[in-house]
Amino acid sequence: MRLTAFTSLILYWLCSIVCPAAAAGETVLVVGHKIADSVGFYTEDGKLLATVPVGKHPHEMALAPDGRYAYVTDNGILWMTDPGEGGNTISIIDLERRARIGVIDLGPYRRPHGIAVDPRTGRLAVTTENPDALILVDPVARKVLRRFDTQGADPHMVTLGPRAERAFVSNTASGTIAAIHLETGALKLIPTDARPQGGVLSLDGKFLYVTNSEGNTISIIDTARKERIGTIATGKGPGRIAITPDGRELVYNLQAGEGVGIADIASRKQIAEIRLPGPPLSLHLSADGRRAYAGIQSLDLVAVVSVPERRLLRSFATPKGAGPDAVLEIRAAAATPAQARLEEVERTRWFREAKFGIFIHWGPYAVIGRHEWARHMLQIPQAEYDNYARRFNPVRYDPEAWVALFEKAGARYIVITSKHHDGFSIWRSKVSDYDMEITPYPGDPLKELAEAARRRAMRLGFYHSIMDWHHPDYRPRRAWEAADPKAGGNNLRYIEFMKAQLRELLTEFGEVAVVWFDGEWEDTLKDLGKEDEIYEFVRNLQPNTLINDRLYQRRPGNRADFGTPEQYVPDIGLTDPSGKPILWEACVTINNDSWGYNKYETEFKTERDLIRMLIEVVSKGGNLLLNVGPMPDGRIQPEFVSRLEAIGAWMKVNGEAIYGSSASPFARLPFFGRATVKGNR
Repeated sequence: MRLTAFTSLILYWLCSIVCPAAAAGETVLVVGHKIADSVGFYTEDGKLLATVPVGKHPHEMALAPDGRYAYVTDNGILWMTDPGEGGNTISIIDLERRARIGVIDLGPYRRPHGIAVDPRTGRLAVTTENPDALILVDPVARKVLRRFDTQGADPHMVTLGPRAERAFVSNTASGTIAAIHLETGALKLIPTDARPQGGVLSLDGKFLYVTNSEGNTISIIDTARKERIGTIATGKGPGRIAITPDGRELVYNLQAGEGVGIADIASRKQIAEIRLPGPPLSLHLSADGRRAYAGIQSLDLVAVVSVPERRLLRSFATPKGAGPDAVLEIRAAAATPAQARLEEVERTRWFREAKFGIFIHWGPYAVIGRHEWARHMLQIPQAEYDNYARRFNPVRYDPEAWVALFEKAGARYIVITSKHHDGFSIWRSKVSDYDMEITPYPGDPLKELAEAARRRAMRLGFYHSIMDWHHPDYRPRRAWEAADPKAGGNNLRYIEFMKAQLRELLTEFGEVAVVWFDGEWEDTLKDLGKEDEIYEFVRNLQPNTLINDRLYQRRPGNRADFGTPEQYVPDIGLTDPSGKPILWEACVTINNDSWGYNKYETEFKTERDLIRMLIEVVSKGGNLLLNVGPMPDGRIQPEFVSRLEAIGAWMKVNGEAIYGSSASPFARLPFFGRATVKGNR
């Protein structure tokens, strides 16, 4: 049975709980799980360290020149004969954090297969099978730079020639190697035997060795003359190929022969064939040339071969149905402070560029129509408030229309209350009975919004209250409902409940852009020393998720990704204790009082005021998170809609000065207005 992306997520979740760590300097194998749509990190003896979800059916991998990142071609097709247009992305994996930190969208170039990295520039050379092409990709800018026609069918592997001036592409179905000059585009086709596959250069770069999987040979190509000058006979089905560090031997997998072959370059003869438990689809040679690693997809095994001893050392199992394919060898290392800073910069890149998001406060308090704090402000007994929760029935809720409106407004992300202080979960939680299950509404508003946001490539984050007026273990209670608000309860037990809910949010709704904590002022986490535990819990489940400063009560110097001034714009932005600017996001309401729906509200900020506020926030280096409080039936009130549409109209004209910009370097301008900086402008 083929695994799905959901199974990949399960593997990812299990690893966040039970996977061991590797010691610094220990060999770590990065294995593509082609069927499970993920990448696994293993010790050499097979202990699973981490599982990272990637795109559909990942195929080949390549290391960045500094060894910090791996690039994974998300081919999108399990077998080359399968129908379908395939995937069009490359996943970027941070090998130290063991996390996918980005995706390169290849646009019309689908079914990416082979990949090679220019060691000088870091550019990627990538083959695609739909259309048959070679493309050059800038992994920093995350864009395709140039396309070359390979003049052959089914281009598979690509090898960069000396000084990366040329790329040698295996046109597998055509039986040719396309030698392409990457500056001029000049191309020469070099005939090979049947179905050329992998390639590797001699150490001096003078020769290219290409496996031919149906010819059962290795073609020897003179890279200067671009001609085949010889052949080495091999076992059955040679595929991927490597050269030993001394330059004397070639090592390759034999798929049809179910083994690993070794050929002597000087004599041009195969000198060893090592039997494996099944047909290997890949091969990777360790940096010292002593180990060969081969993925056996059909058996969910990775074989470890001793090259000097010419024998199989061991095979270890990957999770059932993972489908191991490409393998890379890396070394476990501790991150330096500089590397940690680079991680932070990469993780927060989208946030720094987005500038404008939408905040949503929605729950049973909308039924009351007064304020999200209505239960506290009106001192409503729990049983009475529960009746309001049971009446929460958003029959006119249209998540597609919501996301379309926010997109039209120019927003780049959404943060919605998953649970406010009243303790009601606006999804169907498996660990709480105070959720959408008690309402007449048949669906799951949070899941529906997540799906709508995903369809429009809108990032979605979750507000989650630390404080909980409903949970029996949470303390303190409200002063008006308990003689001793701190008596009884068990906050340690409550924190386990909170973690269980966070686990649901971070494993069942796809990629979560932000966890936006609130309700921190009652010291629940601080008093128990649990702030860092929650931080690490979120990081382990989704390493790229941003965490706001309220987890740490907004204290200076905390580990959070961004600060959260509320209902005001700081004079000069926010800084850390050393005076260095930090990321921040001003959360502001459109109306002048409540965050949740208030049917009595009559005063609203004008369109002009809101646009000026956005400009001011961005000119000071911040983001604006503008709040809407939807009505109990799921509609967004007209006063909010008209203002969001006005902002969107302004952004269509002026968005270039907002998105991706940074703070103005000027304390003040000689004229009325504000400035932002973008690039050298």
